[in-house]
Amino acid sequence: MPAHKNASLQKRDPTGRFLPGTAGGPGRIPLVQEQRYLIRLHERVTLEDWNVIVDKALEQAKGGNYRARNWLSDYCLGKPQAEVNIDSRSVQFNLANLTPEQLAAAIELAKLVNAPGGAGAERP
Repeated sequence: MPAHKNASLQKRDPTGRFLPGTAGGPGRIPLVQEQRYLIRLHERVTLEDWNVIVDKALEQAKGGNYRARNWLSDYCLGKPQAEVNIDSRSVQFNLANLTPEQLAAAIELAKLVNAPGGAGAERP
């Protein structure tokens, strides 16, 4: 192991956490700088660009690419904590293990649940 890595490990406990009094890393970039990057990103990525990206991810997810499938499900359904309860009968599944067909069905279900007057709509 390189000396610089070994030196940093000596300031950690057996689980890898920094010992008390040890400074951490450089941290997150300043908020103002992050906001500038996000503004520039929004200026450069058009809705047409985004549609192309989503279409490609959808194509890859349908082809079995689990990373594309997870990316789409994170955007469409939100990131799961562990499992997702999709109805009142407590049917649960792990999104990472879905087949392309199951993912498509989950997306359609989410659209129905979130549609005006859908299963997820508030009742009087």
